[in-house]
Amino acid sequence: MSTLTTAYVHHIEERILERQKELDARLHAAVLAATGEASGAAEVRDMKDAAAEDSDAAFDDAALAQAARERDELAAALRRIRQGSYGDCADCGRPIPVHRLEAMPAAALCAECQGRHEHAASHWRPG
Repeated sequence: MSTLTTAYVHHIEERILERQKELDARLHAAVLAATGEASGAAEVRDMKDAAAEDSDAAFDDAALAQAARERDELAAALRRIRQGSYGDCADCGRPIPVHRLEAMPAAALCAECQGRHEHAASHWRPG
């Protein structure tokens, strides 16, 4: 069971909500740009420009996918706050150290369990 104070959990909740607003704005702007509603769309002038735009688009897609994943992780953290389980490792149940939560407010796992998950994922091979 987590030993986090109510004040600390409230502090983290505010940080999570602020970060969600930032990510929502970024994702909203990307949707507007993709649908052509954003201003400043330039025409492709030559093949070099087209290649650079393709490279930028791939980077943007990866960045947006990461932003969407982070948004989902933050939403899950808010659910844990509301359920009273925030700060407890979802695997082992031990408290997640405050320094980890400060660095990654959406952390659902302690560092030890996170390491096990990452190790298992890096060694998984499709059958």
